[in-house]
Amino acid sequence: MTDAGDYAASVVRVLREHLPDFDPEAADITADSVEHQVTHPQDRYEFIVDDPRRACWRLRASRNPGRVRLAYHPVTPPGSEARREVERAVNDALRALEADR
Repeated sequence: MTDAGDYAASVVRVLREHLPDFDPEAADITADSVEHQVTHPQDRYEFIVDDPRRACWRLRASRNPGRVRLAYHPVTPPGSEARREVERAVNDALRALEADR
């Protein structure tokens, strides 16, 4: 597996572990999306990781080129503190993946 593939697989593992709304059936599509971001960091990037009708959880480009972060955008703000804590935990785990690079 390539560095991009390894990172994408790690992101999916983090999402599965921390994000209650992550659809495991979408894991391959999510990994492909993240891998594309890694190999094309100049492209605009946003990927919805929960139910598209709600679209509260989205992966976006990180400040670190070729890496991603999780953003929580509830349809009816504000989001619950529990969901904000999930957002912080996932982003901490994703930043740890960057450090492992």
